[in-house]
Amino acid sequence: MSALSDPTANATKSSGLKATQHALRELPHTADLFYDLKKIGKGTFGMVFEARTKGEHLQNIPKDTIIAYKKIRLPSSWTETSAEVNALRARQHDHVLPVLDAFVQPDISQQRNLYILTPLASGGNMENWMMSKETPNMPPKLDDPVFRRSFLLKSITSIAEAVAYCHSEIDGTWCGHYDIKPKNIFLFQGSAERWLWKLGDFGLSTIKADRDIGTIDEVGTSEYHPPEYYGNPKSHQYGPSFDVFSTGCVVLQLATLLVLPWEHSMIKALKSELSQTPKPFAFRDSGVNWSDRVSSRTRDEEVHLLLETTLQMMNPDTKHRLLAFDAALDLIRDCDTPDGHVDL
Repeated sequence: MSALSDPTANATKSSGLKATQHALRELPHTADLFYDLKKIGKGTFGMVFEARTKGEHLQNIPKDTIIAYKKIRLPSSWTETSAEVNALRARQHDHVLPVLDAFVQPDISQQRNLYILTPLASGGNMENWMMSKETPNMPPKLDDPVFRRSFLLKSITSIAEAVAYCHSEIDGTWCGHYDIKPKNIFLFQGSAERWLWKLGDFGLSTIKADRDIGTIDEVGTSEYHPPEYYGNPKSHQYGPSFDVFSTGCVVLQLATLLVLPWEHSMIKALKSELSQTPKPFAFRDSGVNWSDRVSSRTRDEEVHLLLETTLQMMNPDTKHRLLAFDAALDLIRDCDTPDGHVDL
């Protein structure tokens, strides 16, 4: 069984830098930064592109490096945005997508835009992979039951560890993501032919002092919203438990792949079956029924333990919902997988 160290201690040690050490710079609109641009995504807060770098003006990114970057229309609160991006740069973890560079550049109309550069995920995102194991650039051998099980269990613990790390304090701040979902979890092929999931797309995240409740203008995909969002959505005040609920939704889907046939769009079909018409599917409404359906299809004790922990993560009462660190420990115990990454 893997051991998860105290994320607060680990965060301070592994980051080794403070957010204030990286002041965001502003580049002239004439600066030519990329070539071979290709749009690969669009979100609430900006466009995502794949590109090759030209080297000049970029920090510590060699020329001709293939990267992904998000272009975000800069909000009015420039100081706060700068602090949040810098704090994200300080969070360095195997399962958190790193920020390679960040800067501001106005366009030809002088609208200032924030650019956030990250590595490009060779394996795409988890949502595409959940829909079909035949997704290009995914690990081979997923038809091998032993490898598939190991990969799924490690996927579960990797995401749980990433969230626990983000919720840990670095320089007196913690990071809430508020849009955890399979589409924002990316697969990378690491060293020695090992595969790593990384939590990314922190476009909705907030960096808060101590354990204060975060206040955000809007949050991500409603399917993954916890019940408290709908108790008073106009207040938009949420704490770390928001992310724990969303992570539980992701874990529930991964646990499902341990049991049900992995067929094209099987996850999508299950959502359709459990949706409460006329309302669209939401885990806050159907999570328990989903868990019961999976549980009834297996006698695997490991899966039953996973489902129990998942329901604790998705508890509608925030007072009884697990903390991210406790959830990670429980999932590592439930999965009982060796520490490290899945070998091909």
